[in-house]
Amino acid sequence: MPRQSRPGCGRYHPVVAAPPDRRRVVVLLDHDWVENQAFARETIAALASEGFTIDLVARATDSWTEIPGVRYLSRGSLRGLSTQALLARLALDGFRTRDCAFVLATPPMSVVAGYALARTCGAPLIVLHDELWTSHNTRVAGAMYRAHERAALTIITDARRVPVLVEDWPALASQEFVELPNCPAGVVDARPRDEVRAELGIPADAFTLLNAGSLTPAMGLHELLGALPRFPADAFLVCQSGVVRGGLDPALLELVEARYPVRFRLAPLPYDRVDDLVAACDVGIALYPSDLLALRLCGKGSGKLSRYLRAGKPVIIDRNANLDFVADYGAAEVVKDASGIPDAIRRIAGDYDRYAAAATKCYEAELSFETHWPVVREAIGRARPRH
Repeated sequence: MPRQSRPGCGRYHPVVAAPPDRRRVVVLLDHDWVENQAFARETIAALASEGFTIDLVARATDSWTEIPGVRYLSRGSLRGLSTQALLARLALDGFRTRDCAFVLATPPMSVVAGYALARTCGAPLIVLHDELWTSHNTRVAGAMYRAHERAALTIITDARRVPVLVEDWPALASQEFVELPNCPAGVVDARPRDEVRAELGIPADAFTLLNAGSLTPAMGLHELLGALPRFPADAFLVCQSGVVRGGLDPALLELVEARYPVRFRLAPLPYDRVDDLVAACDVGIALYPSDLLALRLCGKGSGKLSRYLRAGKPVIIDRNANLDFVADYGAAEVVKDASGIPDAIRRIAGDYDRYAAAATKCYEAELSFETHWPVVREAIGRARPRH
């Protein structure tokens, strides 16, 4: 079996640092949602807070909250350089200065590019395994895995994904995996609840549910809206999109809002303002009614789940996304599909304080960034090139 690191406990005091002449980190991401994804963003922010200079290479995004010490590089951001030219420039800089402490990269293709860059710079490659890419859902699995097996370390959102990867590519059995849930750092920092509700047009006394993230059928949106007519009289639903793009028709959503107690927010919130909305609601919804392997094994990779529990909010989940551990703590109501949500709302409302206390307990034991980061940081400090 692959070696897996387990979370530590207590307050983190950084004791591991790169040599003083290697204080630059290159991060290669395959996606453009770094503003919304805690897994990569908190890792980057924690390293930057130690004094590392971060070159973050990702797709262009319309939303990005600056992090001191982090330079966001994307297509067209450096005099129109292509991604390939940008990576070549970073590789040349790393070869010339030898100041690169390590390269962080996500699957599928950034791991391939990350390995080439790390080898040129004489630095270790560390895989940020945020999405579950395997030979079943990518055509570049061979190249991805050949690069991955040469990585010094894999940081993964949920250790329960590891056996799937090893079964698909046995060479990963010798890889060290360390778990870091997709969870924001720090305490909840939110504006007053009544103030946020007033802005959204939510009645101050409504029992409010939040469905955050991608507003798509794969995330149960259509089923959820179909359950609205049977919601308890005082229940109110907020659907907050986590991505800029989307195929929802605003005119149709206005008609739904006029008929049912629901509000749609299609513009993603800045990273540090998501807590406002979470804290203003009472219950979080995390449904994953999809056959996609990455969603069926989502587990601690669910960013919305972490946000809800961190704010002490009970959740409504299904059994399709490996989230049963939340129900084991008593922090969730599990539904077979969205048709069970109205009754789940009534059960939570009838014993809310108990569910809320269990939510906080689950968060602290299973998801807290402060609990997991010390082990992750120590593993990063041990990383050495494997070329």
